[in-house]
Amino acid sequence: MKFIHLSDTHFGAFSSYPKLHTKELEEFKKLLTEYIDFIVISGDIFNMPFQMFEGLDDLIFSMRAFTESGRHIYAVPGSHDISSGSSIFSILEAAGIITNVFKIKEKDGYIYLERTYDKRTGVSLYGIGGETNSREIELYNKIIVKPEEKSIFLFHSPIKGSLGIQGARELDLENMPKGFSYYAGGHVHKRMVKMIDGAYLIYPGLFFGSSFDELYSHTERGYVLVEDFKPKFIEIEPLNICIYNVNCENRSSRNVLDEIQSKLEEINADIMFINLFGKASFDPDEINIGKIPLKLKRKFILMIRKKDIKYESEEIPLEIDNLENEVKSIKNPFSLDLLEFVDKLKIEKVEGEMNDEFKKRMLKSLRNELERVEYNDNQVN
Repeated sequence: MKFIHLSDTHFGAFSSYPKLHTKELEEFKKLLTEYIDFIVISGDIFNMPFQMFEGLDDLIFSMRAFTESGRHIYAVPGSHDISSGSSIFSILEAAGIITNVFKIKEKDGYIYLERTYDKRTGVSLYGIGGETNSREIELYNKIIVKPEEKSIFLFHSPIKGSLGIQGARELDLENMPKGFSYYAGGHVHKRMVKMIDGAYLIYPGLFFGSSFDELYSHTERGYVLVEDFKPKFIEIEPLNICIYNVNCENRSSRNVLDEIQSKLEEINADIMFINLFGKASFDPDEINIGKIPLKLKRKFILMIRKKDIKYESEEIPLEIDNLENEVKSIKNPFSLDLLEFVDKLKIEKVEGEMNDEFKKRMLKSLRNELERVEYNDNQVN
């Protein structure tokens, strides 16, 4: 008996970057050609519940071909898969392309897990899907289940200590239902291995990635090949990622830009991360992709990261009357009514408006408001 376990594919996350988006879909479709009995996906198959993207129809066609061969794709929904109405996940479930094993019955205050049986291998599957803010964790104290000898439990929840975030809602390992042969975890975007009474509990980590920050910081990407409940991590084909660090201390923005341009001319990569660090005397916003020649930007996906740079701006001098201990005058005052500013940013999404359109409209409103504040400041000066 052999199956593939993966999670958090987040299909559609890179739909605005065709090279990455296509590569992820192709890597997944390769799995559908492997000689395996079934596939297990522990949630967050899609990055958004109902996002249309290039190649979705071909992806679904490949998944259907896999199931029509007599094999199944077993899954639980993750927090990114669900919505109040229909979703891609629910449509694929209704079409029989995905088999949702998150089936429960509530009775007398308890949660009874219902079995999904794989006739090909004789394996029983059960599962608990993920919800926003990990609200599903409340179910685990009420679970009643008696798993069979060959059984898999799918879940999309973080176990205690897995997120590394203070105060995060996480699942105590003691509350995990006992007696399963394999525990297929999801939601945690890093590889983890635990044991429960001799059975493996596995988080496969990222299959590909859901953000550029993850591509920057994660080198392990892939899935788990499980044979007779013994797991083996498999890497997918790596991306050609180049990270170049630029020290900005005691330099002009022009000098930094010249160094970046020179480096871009000699490097070839799928993704190029320029990481700025150090204490800069110039505004980091002066270093932006718009100042890079077009011929270089077309070579690869270019990202300029500014998380490690500190901007040493001038302090605002104050003139203080020591006797009355009051501020008499402030140079370069910032004439911003904070409550008024926040109120103007209470922008709601219009029905039918796409996320990208809403984001652009919100940023435009923010930019207009900041320009108004800047104009008023200049009038004061």
